[in-house]
Amino acid sequence: MKKRRLILILTFLMAIPGVGLANQGGHHSEGSEGGFTLEDMCFGKVYFLFKNKSELGLTKEQVEQIKTIKFDVKRVMIDAEAKKDLATLDMVQELHKDQPDVKKLDSVIDQKYAVKTNLAKTVVQSILNTKAILTAEQQAKAK
Repeated sequence: MKKRRLILILTFLMAIPGVGLANQGGHHSEGSEGGFTLEDMCFGKVYFLFKNKSELGLTKEQVEQIKTIKFDVKRVMIDAEAKKDLATLDMVQELHKDQPDVKKLDSVIDQKYAVKTNLAKTVVQSILNTKAILTAEQQAKAK
């Protein structure tokens, strides 16, 4: 019974992007499934605003506020990626034990996905904060 559960957990973990050992060296956007991630959307918007700052009439103060948001989000992303990598390492280490602790594995999985949830919420909030910096006229031009 324990072996069967272990095999099910291993199968599940290998099906999750970023958990497999072969994938640990490369970088990819988890959950993108070939499309855009929230992070892509956030940084794409920032890139667009900077590229078109003259046409949009962005002030120096607005540009600085947007830069601050961009760097803050990047810091959160770096921290989240590190926490997800550590959670993956903890799972792999636990799975290598003769008697893996299922409760510990469940806890690590919960932690990993809590990090992903918090990151998504932070990115969405940064997009809203960036929009709030723009005037109504600038928002209309940016569409």
